[in-house]
Amino acid sequence: MGIAVEVVMTMMILLCIGYFIYDKPWAGETAVTMISKLLLNVCLPCMLLYSMVNSVSHDQLISFGILLPITVLLIVILFYFSLFIAKLFKVSKSRHGTFATMGSISNTIFLGLPVCTMIFGFESVPLVMLGFIAGSIVTFTLGLSGIMKDATYLGEQNANLTLKDQLRNMFLNPIMVSLFVGLLLNLLNVKYFPSLNTALGYISNMTTPLSLLFIGMYMRTMNPKEFIPDKDSILVLIIRFIIAPLFAYIFYTGFTLIGVNIDQYAIDVLVIQVACCVLTMTSIFAIEYKADGKFATKTVAISNLIFLFFLPIYIMVLV
Repeated sequence: MGIAVEVVMTMMILLCIGYFIYDKPWAGETAVTMISKLLLNVCLPCMLLYSMVNSVSHDQLISFGILLPITVLLIVILFYFSLFIAKLFKVSKSRHGTFATMGSISNTIFLGLPVCTMIFGFESVPLVMLGFIAGSIVTFTLGLSGIMKDATYLGEQNANLTLKDQLRNMFLNPIMVSLFVGLLLNLLNVKYFPSLNTALGYISNMTTPLSLLFIGMYMRTMNPKEFIPDKDSILVLIIRFIIAPLFAYIFYTGFTLIGVNIDQYAIDVLVIQVACCVLTMTSIFAIEYKADGKFATKTVAISNLIFLFFLPIYIMVLV
């Protein structure tokens, strides 16, 4: 529990730093735009390229077998379930994609990794990476597409995109290309030469702190009243912390009943991954693509704090 508190406090400190530097002459809107472009076009692609080759071995990726597509399927189901809830409870159409992304995809690396190693030991790292790969696939396809669609209801130019343009944005953006290239290099057991690997590592390490500084700076542009949870944020939190982990446990257990070999240890690790707080990058995507960035940013910030309440419950139930 102490590590989880420490991680969340680190995140909050970085958010606060971003919040307070926004008004500096060298920061402001220009810095926000620059950091956003840097994250989406450089840092995230480099992080995926580096992680796919260094954080999970070739043998581990092969050993995932059917567990990887099963986990992707789980997140896809949660995405469409969240979308259904958004429609059922009359969430604004300009929030549907953002809502579904936050309801289905969790912060598997920055928070999920230290939490899982704390609870389950370092043997859980390959399973954490499995969750990260599955979450990345859904984030940069369904999630990104849904967030861009949200922007169409706010009058943004994405409304004029053809199906061909939408598919190109979904699969040929720098993030998805780097994810698939990284997976391919891993499957082929290809390693980067040392200096390139070191450079990718340096850049990938910038991703999380820059993301949190960016969100903190954006929070400075919001009215304090906009941080009060509304109905939509509360619904996301209910899905994220109650429905998603419960469904994940039933989902994985159901596969074991039909003969799929998933041990209890793997189920427990993957359920904790699903139960983590809202994916931080959702806020950045919503802001960059002119969707409802304030809704996403508020929900991301609140979920980090709420997770500390639910973590002891998860530990008591699963461990």
